[in-house]
Amino acid sequence: VNILVILAAAFVWALKSVAFSRRKSRGPRIEWQKWRPSRPVETPFALPARRSMADPLQQQLAIEKVAFETQPLLNKSEARLLPLFELCAREAGRGVRVMAQTSLGEVIRPASTKGTQTERDEAYAAINSKRLDFAFFDRSGTVILAIEYQGSGHYGRSSFMRDAVKREALRKAGVPLIEVPESQDQSLLKAQVQAILGPPDRP
Repeated sequence: VNILVILAAAFVWALKSVAFSRRKSRGPRIEWQKWRPSRPVETPFALPARRSMADPLQQQLAIEKVAFETQPLLNKSEARLLPLFELCAREAGRGVRVMAQTSLGEVIRPASTKGTQTERDEAYAAINSKRLDFAFFDRSGTVILAIEYQGSGHYGRSSFMRDAVKREALRKAGVPLIEVPESQDQSLLKAQVQAILGPPDRP
């Protein structure tokens, strides 16, 4: 019996030795995860490059693809103020005129007395895209009064900052500014405008 036990143990040991030698010959075990092919890198969908709209040819191609329609220059609240300002201009006389939605960069510009040319160019770029709701001009076409209507859309952060830029640029140019609240009394507003324009022109 002892001999049989010894032979059985020797047989088991031999089998384990053969299995170990085979594993050793194949090298270290490699985890399956390391053999999985890597997923392809997903690239975002490339949007078509936008054309340069500074090119008049591209501008022409762009407008050929769409339809156009008219739209009011002023919203309803602003439009109610225009007749009042036109009356103020007529009563002032002396060639005074009022215009709506006027480009700020067309009526004021950085003076050559301060700042470098680069600084002046940057300052002009800061105001050039902004507009005045209403502007009064003298006979020579120089702006003498600016009007900003502070409707409900003027109280957002971006609107507040745009108004601050216009306010400071006009102050530096010496142009009076009247900011009209949404519920402004028209008789009081007319008195404010007339105080800046001066006494009516008498024949």
